[in-house]
Amino acid sequence: MKNPQSRHYKSYFIQKGNDYIPCTHEECFAPGELPTLENPYKQRWYYAEDFSQAVRLERSARGQAWYNANDSSLKRIERQDEQLKDIWELDRPSESEEGLPFGFEIPCSENVEEIVTRIEELRILLSVLETLSAENRELWDMLIAGTKKKDIAEHFGLTTDGVFYREKKLREILGSDKILNAWFEKS
Repeated sequence: MKNPQSRHYKSYFIQKGNDYIPCTHEECFAPGELPTLENPYKQRWYYAEDFSQAVRLERSARGQAWYNANDSSLKRIERQDEQLKDIWELDRPSESEEGLPFGFEIPCSENVEEIVTRIEELRILLSVLETLSAENRELWDMLIAGTKKKDIAEHFGLTTDGVFYREKKLREILGSDKILNAWFEKS
């Protein structure tokens, strides 16, 4: 199974009872204490791939149960991906029942240069997004998700004009790169 701790998640938490305390990647994946007679449970983690979150579970029966459910889910998804990969390799020639080769190729309607350009633009966008403060990153996520300005204003305790101003400042930060600036003008 792939190591889920090697992935980069958007947020990390430490479980303390019913509370989930935000933490850093290092704090979340720090080595756990060894099991003892008083607490025989190993350190476990819960990975919410769809929300891009990782949680350092408390060492308890409840934490162990969450880990078991999550671990089996991750293994099942990985097995399904492998099975689908084995079934569908469209550009690979196959053999008929008579042993004769057959197959088909899917024509590529995309221009390879456009694809490479888009990948480069996304790489630059991601590198610039990593430099944003947590508050600006949260604003970016809400804007991309299509959240209404009124709801964003309530979330940050601003007026709607304040949200427009912060959006403008965010666009200036992201537009500081000439490639990203051209990308924003296209979209």
